[in-house]
Amino acid sequence: MRSYAPLRACNPYDNDSTARLPVSDCGAAASGRRGSRLRANNLVPRAADGCQSGHPSCRETYRYLEFFQARGAWILPDLGAIDFHHSNYRELFVGAWRTLYNGTHVTWLEELYFAQATGSAAQSARYLWPWTLVAVRFTPRIAAEAVYFPYIPLNSSAHVQHVVERGKVEYAPTKTWKFGAGYGAYQFGGQPWQNRPFVTTTVRTGVGSFERWLQKMPGGGQIQLRYQHGWPGRTP
Repeated sequence: MRSYAPLRACNPYDNDSTARLPVSDCGAAASGRRGSRLRANNLVPRAADGCQSGHPSCRETYRYLEFFQARGAWILPDLGAIDFHHSNYRELFVGAWRTLYNGTHVTWLEELYFAQATGSAAQSARYLWPWTLVAVRFTPRIAAEAVYFPYIPLNSSAHVQHVVERGKVEYAPTKTWKFGAGYGAYQFGGQPWQNRPFVTTTVRTGVGSFERWLQKMPGGGQIQLRYQHGWPGRTP
């Protein structure tokens, strides 16, 4: 059985944007606000290596790939896959999301995913993921965001799970670099919560956004590499 979903797409609103327009590293466009037919395509690959205390070597803990299109306030389609370095379990997901509120200091997004687990250990488990992101911009350089979603079972082989994917605060000394710290957590069924604090740094370049997490995990830690690239397109 998998142990943690290190998901999901980034906050598409800039930490230092008082105009509240989406930024290039999330690939969103201000189409809903400007009446444009502009859309944006986004590719999000991620990977992580985990190290256990007392073991000299590390191993890959997950691989993740997501594609989504931003169409104004909507993200549609949004689809992807994640595996946990086990050939007997992976998750495929598809969903859509919308910006429900985008104020000067607060942005609130909601998404609903359908997820299908595959592999010999998956027992064809199916889930709904109601995914919530709240971002707060305290100043042009200091921002925070939190992401939470539960696994809601759709069949008897699925189990209730809870994921605090991230709750983090970041400081951006420049428009191309930011760093911060945060907290993640995971619960499976009625088992105790697993607490997973981390530190993070992000660099934005002309070819995408590169983020690195150093995260404490039960019995050790892991390094997450998160990349996102967006490119524009126009609707027919």
